[in-house]
Amino acid sequence: MQQQNSLFGGDMVVEIPKPEIPKVEAWSDLERLKKERDLVGVYLSSHPLQQYSLLMDYMCNITLAEFKDSIDKYVGSEVTFGGIVISLFEGITKTNAKYGRILLEDYSGRAEVPLFSKDYVNYGAYGKENLYILIQGKVDRSKYNNKIYFAIKNISLMEDASKKLIKDLTIVVDSQNFDSSKANALDELLNKYIGGVGNLNFEIVDRSLGYCVPLYSRSKKVNIDPSLVSALEAIDGIEVKVNGKLIERKEKEVEETFEEEYATD
Repeated sequence: MQQQNSLFGGDMVVEIPKPEIPKVEAWSDLERLKKERDLVGVYLSSHPLQQYSLLMDYMCNITLAEFKDSIDKYVGSEVTFGGIVISLFEGITKTNAKYGRILLEDYSGRAEVPLFSKDYVNYGAYGKENLYILIQGKVDRSKYNNKIYFAIKNISLMEDASKKLIKDLTIVVDSQNFDSSKANALDELLNKYIGGVGNLNFEIVDRSLGYCVPLYSRSKKVNIDPSLVSALEAIDGIEVKVNGKLIERKEKEVEETFEEEYATD
């Protein structure tokens, strides 16, 4: 930019240098999503738990919204749920014992998980902000005051839980709706994920005749990844089971909920 006239009426040209843009490190995906949430109140580009969607879809049997508002329905049952840690509150009881409450968030919302006595000692370290954790336990009712409580059996990092719990991928093929082009697409896709530790199985079905032929790959293992499952489900004539469970994915449901909640006129 140039200024043609000086303050004193002369013709001196003053050069104004352009400001330099500082070089900074790019935000991580989690940091970017957190800033989206802090700024507008929702995650815009994706949800932080997307990378663990298989664990959430196939291993969890209760959401945080249910844990918070409908826990009475699960009295006497084993439950598994997970989420991203938002914060940890720590306090001291009237008997001078330390306790904590982990605030978690999943697709459905937020809920607090109390940590008393040994649970605080054993699992308090999992209350670190932005950790992804999976919690397993049992909902029960106290025989002393009839109150409902949740007994934690285990807390683990989702990264570790995924490797330990997601073991089997079964591709269900409809023989009446499958041809050579789909077979080639399937083979090309699977080759990208060969080399993991997950078992690869197939089921060839004909629903009109009511038969199912199970097949097992003994020589090849796969990396059971959310992107693989999504790509498989996009092939017409194929269904997917993870750990033997055929479950409709929740992304569409999440998107519809988001649209309803945040739609504007």
